[in-house]
Amino acid sequence: MGPAPQMPAPQPQPVQASVSVCNRTPSGCASGASFSLGTLRDLAVNADWSHVPAGTHTQTTEILEPGGGLFEVKSQAFAIADNSDGAVQTEEIVPVSGTMITQRRITGAWKVRVSLDTTMSVTQTVQLDP
Repeated sequence: MGPAPQMPAPQPQPVQASVSVCNRTPSGCASGASFSLGTLRDLAVNADWSHVPAGTHTQTTEILEPGGGLFEVKSQAFAIADNSDGAVQTEEIVPVSGTMITQRRITGAWKVRVSLDTTMSVTQTVQLDP
């Protein structure tokens, strides 16, 4: 008898992400797609990643103004262990209350774009009302 046939290694599943936003206050985080500048304190951008391969990765969060201009960019690094299922949750906080956003009453449809290692990105729209 010859050697047993080699089974091909399973193909890795593609990286997936979902993004949600909420009004972060000391008492919690109220999710939604629309917020009033009068009640919004800090905008929390939460990303749930799955099937991220092992290694060190960088998440980039871009906040785009209603006109499409870049308002802010935040980056954070995280590591996925070799024996991990590749799931990770991240949170970026964007201060709103008392900032230029409320002082100049910049309302409309803002976009949040989250990318991983500059290759995959997910976009979420959030409406800021007066």
